[in-house]
Amino acid sequence: LSWINGITIWLPARLIAVAAPWYGPEVLEETGFAPGPVLTGLGLHLLTSVVLGFIFGVVVHRVLRLTTDFALPVYIGAAYGVIVFFVAYFVILPFANPVMRDVYIGALVAQNVIYGLFLGIFYIMLRPRPYPATLREK
Repeated sequence: LSWINGITIWLPARLIAVAAPWYGPEVLEETGFAPGPVLTGLGLHLLTSVVLGFIFGVVVHRVLRLTTDFALPVYIGAAYGVIVFFVAYFVILPFANPVMRDVYIGALVAQNVIYGLFLGIFYIMLRPRPYPATLREK
C-alpha cells in the first residue's frame, strides 16, 4: 500500500514510532531506512498485533465459547478488525499518536479488516476441532 500511495515503505513504521516516548514527529523528516525508528515502529506494531490477537482468542474461546464451524472465527475476525480500527482511530490515536490520523483512512480500514480475516484463519488453525467435551460443559 505504501508504494501504491507513493510513499516509502519505511514511513508506516516511522509513523508508529512517533508514539514511542523517545521519538517525536521529527522522525518523519528523514527519508529512507533508519534502524532506530523503523525497528521501534515494527516492534510496537508486532506487540500490538500479538496483544490484540490474544484478546481475540480469549474472547472467542473463553467468553463467547464460539465454535470454529462454518469459518465463524473468520467472520468474527473481520468484524474485530473493524472494531479495532474504530477504537484505535477515534479513541487511542488522538492521544497516543495524532500524526497517524493524517494517514489515508481507507488503507487503515483495509489493513485492519485483512488483519482480522487472517486472525480468524489462524485461530481456526490453532484451536482443536471439535472442542473437547470438558470445554463445552463449563
